[in-house]
Amino acid sequence: MKAIRPEAPLEVPRVYYARPMIDRPLGRYTAEWNGTNGIVRMNTLNRLMDWEGNLPSLYSILRLPYVIKTYFQGRNSYILEKPVPFLVLDAIKRLQQIVTPGMRVLEAGSGNSTLWFLDHGASVTSYDHDETWAQSVQEAAGNNPNLDLSIARGLEAVALMDKLDDQSYDIALVDSTGDIRAHDCIPTIRHKLKPGGWLVLDNSDFPANWRGVALMIDRARERYVGYPPMGLKVCQTSFWQV
Repeated sequence: MKAIRPEAPLEVPRVYYARPMIDRPLGRYTAEWNGTNGIVRMNTLNRLMDWEGNLPSLYSILRLPYVIKTYFQGRNSYILEKPVPFLVLDAIKRLQQIVTPGMRVLEAGSGNSTLWFLDHGASVTSYDHDETWAQSVQEAAGNNPNLDLSIARGLEAVALMDKLDDQSYDIALVDSTGDIRAHDCIPTIRHKLKPGGWLVLDNSDFPANWRGVALMIDRARERYVGYPPMGLKVCQTSFWQV
């Protein structure tokens, strides 16, 4: 019998290893948050499945040597030698089918994805809460005129997004679970996408993003589950065309 899914958290859950010596090698995380009837706890074996219990794709399993290679690269620098989005590998393949030179991309959270979009000829408007991290991205991008990267936290970033022209972006990537929360920014971001544009939500299986996923229930969903670059755990990335 499939387990009943707990209520979606209102805040970002606390994630930890209940028994670090045992749980860390297994990738057995515990997420904990305040529910209406007390503390809610949820466990997952992230080495083998995502937070919803979905198994990784064969495509990503076959590319585990690449995942391991980038994992060790990422221990030296989170900016990869050849930047790729920190998304499920299947999702990266899907993005390669969508992105064309001249597209406009809006990001909640900057990173390797920012550099990847620039390398594919897109212009990128990105918001990040971490000044040090954003500076690293900016330095890696050099003087690329197609990057507009701003430092802003939480609802401040959403307010800045709201000032952007409606229906002016082809793709929006939301990958900032802890600060610019999906359920806060998605209502605004939807208006910024052109008809036929794509909203991409990384870690859509993680409890903190469930409320954001629910906001897209009126659109068909493409869901990809597997291993990402730099990550020896199973993740989920979802796409919606607006």
